[in-house]
Amino acid sequence: MDVEQLELNAPLRIKFASMDKNENLIGDAGPEYNMLFPNLSTLLESGWIATGSQKIHTRTESYNHRTWILSHENLRIVAVEHETGIEFLIDTFKDVSVQVATAAVTSLISFLWTKWRAARKSRGTNFVESTYVKETLKISPDGSKTYTRELLPGTVSNKGIEENMANALAELSNFESD
Repeated sequence: MDVEQLELNAPLRIKFASMDKNENLIGDAGPEYNMLFPNLSTLLESGWIATGSQKIHTRTESYNHRTWILSHENLRIVAVEHETGIEFLIDTFKDVSVQVATAAVTSLISFLWTKWRAARKSRGTNFVESTYVKETLKISPDGSKTYTRELLPGTVSNKGIEENMANALAELSNFESD
């Protein structure tokens, strides 16, 4: 998996981002990463493993960000540290059925949303509630790339996250045929 290429071209991005009411990003994330991924290799939900990876420059920032490879059987997702939250880069799934990928990834993201919110709340009142952000890559006929964005408030339930993820992954399964 080429982490830097995925950072540039991920067809699906899920972010847990600190945003104010005007959708401006707030750079207040920090200790949460060590609560999500406390070791170089951390066992997560339902057999997922997070392994520390390389540092990369993101498509919008020119300094290094820590990354983790989240893996489960043939599935791979990249998690990227940002000062405003965490981002999950999700590529199309090869050699895995849509149903298996949807169940596994939806369960993982829902689990991480719960852990992330708990880590944020453990800081007391010194944090901004995270917003769940889904960004979907759109490629126009001329080859230019843009992302469409959908925001869900920090109060969204795990059921809401799971429904949103199921829809996002259904869109992703059609990405290669576009």
